[in-house]
Amino acid sequence: MSQPERIQPEPIPITAQVSAGQILSSRRQSWDVSVEDIAANLNLGVETIEAIEQDAYDRLPGSTFVKGYIRSYAKLLELDAEKVLETLDLEPEKVLEIPTLKSSIKGRGKTATRPQPKSGGGFFKLILSIALLGAVAYGSVHLMQKNGYSSLSELFQLPGAGSTQDATGLPLSSGENESADGKKSALIRIE
Repeated sequence: MSQPERIQPEPIPITAQVSAGQILSSRRQSWDVSVEDIAANLNLGVETIEAIEQDAYDRLPGSTFVKGYIRSYAKLLELDAEKVLETLDLEPEKVLEIPTLKSSIKGRGKTATRPQPKSGGGFFKLILSIALLGAVAYGSVHLMQKNGYSSLSELFQLPGAGSTQDATGLPLSSGENESADGKKSALIRIE
């Protein structure tokens, strides 16, 4: 099965008398493509494409954006983008160099936006954290009991702290203290 041949329209002569918007509009119409299709392909608003085709650059954000939009539009229509840009008339009074708040609010220029991820899930994260903490505590108590410890204080005693002998087996004599319950404990002096 052979693929259908793409019919190429007659090339539009690019001269100084023809504007960039006219060139792009003529090419789009000769290909029988809608403004909406061009806007979707370039990820621009329909208003932006219409402003380009009407050479109404004052409705666009600035000369840098205008040149980029026209370059992309020309490439999409398989035109020589540099030749189209040569016909561009970007007189200062025809271009709005600094986007105003009003134009930003109305969504001129690039109107397609990606949805922002919702921040949230705080309650779910809190419940998950509490459950995780509970599991760790339960596992710790279970391991303690399995290893024969009855309280946490037994885990943190120094070796030989409850005995009356030091590590060498000699009785403790200096630094012994007797508590109210009659148990002796050693004092450690750090100098």
